[in-house]
Amino acid sequence: MFELDKTSFAKFLAEQRKEKGYTQKELAEKLFISDKAVSKWERSLSMPDISLLIPLAELLEVSVTELLEGRRLDPSSEMNAGKVEELVKKALTLSEDTQESRQLRKERRRKNAAAFLCCTLSMILEVLAGIWLLMGPLSRPEHPSSFAASLGGLISMLVLGGLSFGFGIYFWFFMKERLPRYYDENKISVYQDGFFNLSLSGISFNNGSWPHMVKALQRWSAVTMVTAPPVCLLPAFLPGLFSAPWLPFCLQMLVLCLYLAGMFVPLYAIDKKYGNPDPSDMAQTAESRIPSARADSTAGSGKTVPGAKQKKTALFIFMAVMLLLMLFVLRICRSAGVAKSGIQMGFVQQYSSQEWSASYRLLNGMVSKTIYPQSGFSVCHIEIETTQGSLSIEMTDSSGNMFFSAGDVPPGAIDVPISGATRIKITGKDHRGGFSVTCTPD
Repeated sequence: MFELDKTSFAKFLAEQRKEKGYTQKELAEKLFISDKAVSKWERSLSMPDISLLIPLAELLEVSVTELLEGRRLDPSSEMNAGKVEELVKKALTLSEDTQESRQLRKERRRKNAAAFLCCTLSMILEVLAGIWLLMGPLSRPEHPSSFAASLGGLISMLVLGGLSFGFGIYFWFFMKERLPRYYDENKISVYQDGFFNLSLSGISFNNGSWPHMVKALQRWSAVTMVTAPPVCLLPAFLPGLFSAPWLPFCLQMLVLCLYLAGMFVPLYAIDKKYGNPDPSDMAQTAESRIPSARADSTAGSGKTVPGAKQKKTALFIFMAVMLLLMLFVLRICRSAGVAKSGIQMGFVQQYSSQEWSASYRLLNGMVSKTIYPQSGFSVCHIEIETTQGSLSIEMTDSSGNMFFSAGDVPPGAIDVPISGATRIKITGKDHRGGFSVTCTPD
């Protein structure tokens, strides 16, 4: 009894659209929906969401009442209470599509959950790999620059990882994509929702820019989780580039600040571009803006809406970042040259002596360590334990000159005199057993 006349609505919509000179695509773009959706309205195949009535009426310069009636009304005519009640009930019948909207919302949440889970797993694996490398064969805790780089990298990695993960949960699953209407009617620079409080001077939040800001914050959390660990830890693997021990720490703190700035700077750019809302911007809702484009972009002529293009661009960037990350990890592994199983390494410094030791089930590659004796001349006491395979030893001074080299070292102990900082490289070929290097004053 209170259902809208779809035929009258479709005919009236098509007439008013043509009168305003809009194509179906132009009208759809102003409403942030697919042109296929407008085509379905004009063919009486579907009805718009109730949230689109006001912006659609404003674009066509008709009243919502005329939209619901499907005809022009005399401005001087008055409607009785019964007629108003009937129109309200007709409008409410449009909410029957909310089940479809809920289904689309659930689908989006599932995809968001899958993307966020992938980023989280990548971050966890990268953090664990970084800690393992810092504690393993690439560790140089006795070197001041290496220690500062490792400490700074660990701090910035944990801070960025914690912030991006914590805020990412809110950005991806709980942040509202639609602001109350009073944000459009007033200049408000503060958004508060539970524990989350966003206050940016010079920005007026409104529904013209807010959906883009939500997407920017989501992308920031995803990119930060994936890229921050290797970027923060990179200086720890290149200590030779820094002449002072405080330089790597300062560099990593700068990286931390840049990542945090990357959370807010895009919001100002978005406000500058989308900060002045118009009726089409005010029509954006979580149900009508993104899901409709997603559902209709694969139908018909195969054209993609702007949202789909942005998703493809984001996917391309993510794949490029992952490829660079894989190349970085392969480079580190190749430079280390280590393929080992069950290795346990340790380094102990007591008074004037230093001891570097390792035990493992299999070593097929190279491990290295730099010894910094406290006296001018010292002796390295090397003990080898072999149950299978062989070990080779190379020792170079601070200038890179090799002064000791031995291949296929037999089990037992050897003493090598050293002077100053010494780099010790031990290469195993299917070696099972272990070794220890103890540096003591001469």
